[in-house]
Amino acid sequence: NFTLGLGLGYTSLSATDIANAYSNTTYSCTTSDCGAREMSYSKLSAGAVGKYFISIDSKLKPYLGLGLEFNRTNLKYDQAASYYYNGVVLGNEGFSSNYFSASAKLGTEFDINENMGINVDLSYSKGLTSGMGKNSEVSSSSNPDQYRLENVSNSMEKADVTAVQAGVVIKF
Repeated sequence: NFTLGLGLGYTSLSATDIANAYSNTTYSCTTSDCGAREMSYSKLSAGAVGKYFISIDSKLKPYLGLGLEFNRTNLKYDQAASYYYNGVVLGNEGFSSNYFSASAKLGTEFDINENMGINVDLSYSKGLTSGMGKNSEVSSSSNPDQYRLENVSNSMEKADVTAVQAGVVIKF
């Protein structure tokens, strides 16, 4: 009644940081608020999920699952032309880090035939660690935008994530 699965995932998103008080005119303003900056986020994850099947005697097999993932994230501002202001290099901010997360799942598998099936689940995940192996493009102690990126990245690592997922099951 128990299976173990391995998975890879990739997430990317773009967002506008409207809380950024950025006001340099060397960048072209792409929003109505010239203090806003566009950010790009990406996450590569690899993990394992254990599933306990409540019933295995039918084509529809409900299960409960627990998982653990390793995540590698990158967050940067899209406007990346460097400039100096009061002796500080600004404009080329970026941040990457690693963290582990855990997940709980409630789902079902539907057998199409003896080798293939469809999987659908509702999952909840939460970061367990934050900022392991972090790498900043510039110093956050002298660059407020770098400090902002690090805080946004840290918040995303600690965020609660709920997802509905679907996939194909291939049995060997």
